[in-house]
Amino acid sequence: MARPLIAIVGRPNVGKSTLFNRLARGRIALTEDLPGTTRDRLYANCDIWGRFATIIDTGGFDMAEKEGYAPQIVQQAQLAIDEADIILFVLDGREEPTSLDFEVADILRRTRKPVVVAANKIDTQRFEITHLNQLRLGDPVRFSALSGYGVGELTEVLWELLPAEDPEPKDEGIKVAFIGRPNVGKSSLTNRVLGYERSMVSAVPGTTRDAIDTQLEWNGEKVTLIDTAGMRRRSRVKQDKTAVEYHMVLRALRAVDRADVAVLVLDAGGVTDQDTKIAGYAHEAGKAILICVNKWDIIGDEDGRRGKTTGHTMAQEDYSGMLSKYLPFISYAPHHYTSALNGMGVEEMFEDALSIAGTLKQRIGTGPLNDVIRRAVGEHPPASVKGRQVKVRYATQAEVSPPVIIIFSNRPEDLHFSYVRFLENQIRAKFPFRGVPLKLELKRGSGLQSKEERLSAKKAAGLEATRRSDEERAARRKSGLDVSGAEEGDEMVFEYDMEDEGDELSQDELDFLEDEEDELQESQPAREEGQAAPASTSTLDRPAPKAPAGGKPKGGRSTVAPAARRGPSRNASTTGKLRKGQKPRANSGKQLKAQAKSKGPSKSKRPKQ
Repeated sequence: MARPLIAIVGRPNVGKSTLFNRLARGRIALTEDLPGTTRDRLYANCDIWGRFATIIDTGGFDMAEKEGYAPQIVQQAQLAIDEADIILFVLDGREEPTSLDFEVADILRRTRKPVVVAANKIDTQRFEITHLNQLRLGDPVRFSALSGYGVGELTEVLWELLPAEDPEPKDEGIKVAFIGRPNVGKSSLTNRVLGYERSMVSAVPGTTRDAIDTQLEWNGEKVTLIDTAGMRRRSRVKQDKTAVEYHMVLRALRAVDRADVAVLVLDAGGVTDQDTKIAGYAHEAGKAILICVNKWDIIGDEDGRRGKTTGHTMAQEDYSGMLSKYLPFISYAPHHYTSALNGMGVEEMFEDALSIAGTLKQRIGTGPLNDVIRRAVGEHPPASVKGRQVKVRYATQAEVSPPVIIIFSNRPEDLHFSYVRFLENQIRAKFPFRGVPLKLELKRGSGLQSKEERLSAKKAAGLEATRRSDEERAARRKSGLDVSGAEEGDEMVFEYDMEDEGDELSQDELDFLEDEEDELQESQPAREEGQAAPASTSTLDRPAPKAPAGGKPKGGRSTVAPAARRGPSRNASTTGKLRKGQKPRANSGKQLKAQAKSKGPSKSKRPKQ
């Protein structure tokens, strides 16, 4: 079930567009305190107390005016009345009905459709509106579209006229917007595609002011066609300083944002600087772009008139060279040469616009994409920077509409923009991204894992390395302190491997070990032969000896003997017995000191942490 249509009609400057924006809950129509601001019909969906409808904004009725846009505005309003189910007749409640109001009332009375009389610009109950009963269209409803006063009562009257069924929402399908400078033929192309006069057409620039949406079905596919206002240069807009001009450009830019395909309409006379700015906005917005060179019938291209409209004639090739020169950033966009006046190439152009719309949502596999990247890098590797090689490791498609491809490299900041463009051209040559902007993002890393996964993997590896180091340290400490396997009477010897890197002892450490050994020998009582030996002669069973004068030994070592901390040497067991092929080494502090003196002075090294 289609949504019912509510047409808002009335004479100029009574507040129809303000009420339209109020019911639509958005600033869709241009509003200005000037008669004739609205020219074309505007459509918008609205929700009236749970019942849905489509409202239509029209220009002001002025049958007496025969010049300018007035006849076409009246024609647009008449079309809205013919297709509407409910008519909302807006009047200025502060004034007496004019002759123009009576003429509009006569037109509405002949339609035999439900008519709601709305007296606008009334903020209080003090104003009498009984004078509006002269129109003989029913009791008027007082309200103010600007402040919102009385809008609730107005919507209650409309709610009673709407059906209770909830119609299915419309599928807008593919949105195609015609954009470009003023007076290049956007409205003419819209009317040619639709087959009837939907938009006002005039030789005067700036005829279209709003973004006009029209739904149609093309070869079984639903399409929303958007006709936009011409966008002039910013300097021209500032020079005029009119709010209407500003909102015209603003609504045209919003139409580009909500469109799927932007058809850039150019004049056959050439490309201007403003054309490049409009194309750049559509390119940055990530929209599929098609270039339509209109008014080609005035060029005198006989081959083009016979149906060759895609750049195959000599004149078209010359114009294509101009496009490559002034619009190189949208070189991916196909271009057609059309004439909205006689219909040359319009149908082929519109079908091509619908075909490239499906490319926006295309997704390519990671495997085929990396095959193309690998082949391109193998044939032309990136240049190295300061002797360091720049590697392109991996690529994947992350998004669609528009397609976004992420390329991982070890040095993404050193990839030149020309090489990135080379990779883009290689991808376009292999995959069908015709008419669609392709965004390449550079990131650091292999691309096999996300950033969070790589950080967690590094953290886990660090924790595992710390755990293994703690276990090894505990095992060495346990082997150095475990003396349960020694026999009674055996002398516990801790050897130092002087040949290991970083194990040389400083002079202070040698003096400390010598003093410790002398102190230990003096403290042991002499025992007779056969007397039981003490449980252990190791310094580990006694309290830690005092540090030598001057504080801790050089290098920050603790007062515990280095042998007790590091455990036994690799070349000797804890019992002091020599292994097979092992040479005897110094066992006491004096011998160590003598051995160090025989080798000569050595530099003190900081022990390993």
